[in-house]
Amino acid sequence: MFKFNYVLKQSELDLPNYFNWEKRAVSEIVKTLQEETFPCVFAQRANDLRNLLFVFVSTDNSKEYNSDYALDDLLKGLIEYTEFCKKIPTRERLYFPLIIIFNWQLDNLKDSQNKAWEVLNQVYQYNLACFDKDIVIQNIDAKDWKFRFNGVNLFLI
Repeated sequence: MFKFNYVLKQSELDLPNYFNWEKRAVSEIVKTLQEETFPCVFAQRANDLRNLLFVFVSTDNSKEYNSDYALDDLLKGLIEYTEFCKKIPTRERLYFPLIIIFNWQLDNLKDSQNKAWEVLNQVYQYNLACFDKDIVIQNIDAKDWKFRFNGVNLFLI
């Protein structure tokens, strides 16, 4: 199997060794996936197999919208995950979703969504500079829009 250095596999997580925000986030995600009404059977199956993959990104101040975060950690995790995706059959990727968790605790959903788009834009710019230099910039509202990183199309939710 693939050896991860930055991405953490659910089956190998030893939660007592992590910060409280990381433990709480993983617990909440797993609990949500175990709900019968959760709409994605692939994520539920990945959870049952203990195949969820995590990248934790800490910020210098979790309550501040403009706080700095470890973009390098995020990029290393994304590079490692996309290299993993290139090595396994496409159908198997369904059972190895990557979940990126920041320790932001912003006041409202709109701020959280805006911050997420800012981060994605930074990741996208890095990708254009380093990997997919010939990619055509698409309108994100287009029906065929895809988020691509390191030559791999990623499904974002």
